[in-house]
Amino acid sequence: MNLEEQLTAEQFYNNFVADDRFVKYILGGLKTTLLVTLFAVLLGIFLGFLVGTVRSTYERTGKLGVLNVFCRAYLSVIRGTPVTVQLMITYYFIFSSPDSSKLLCAILAFGINSGAYVAEIRHHVHRQWTVRGGKKPGLQLRPDHLVYYPAPGL
Repeated sequence: MNLEEQLTAEQFYNNFVADDRFVKYILGGLKTTLLVTLFAVLLGIFLGFLVGTVRSTYERTGKLGVLNVFCRAYLSVIRGTPVTVQLMITYYFIFSSPDSSKLLCAILAFGINSGAYVAEIRHHVHRQWTVRGGKKPGLQLRPDHLVYYPAPGL
């Protein structure tokens, strides 16, 4: 074993094996990532369904005009800025207190971002369903009807 291989093996041991660093840092980070993902997706689905419903209701009936303005502004701002910028704004400006939870900050930032995209999906599926009179877009969302529908005119 030459000196370079010995240093590499020693560095690997010091970085991953010594003091159970693999368990503490890598698996701890995986746990945190999965928690943030789970709760951000749940928040995004709830928020997106709510915003998409408001937008669809406004288009269909003309009611909820003030809420529709707020929802359109929310969608424009959130979809128009990178998620890293949203995360930094949430962490440094909204949760700037030293006692605030970093985990909660990440969940809210990613959940709000996810909600904007879910709202657009919900809004456009509802629009296609009601405007065209067909049920193909609705069937595409059901897992038991995974069927390819060609675009109209092809």
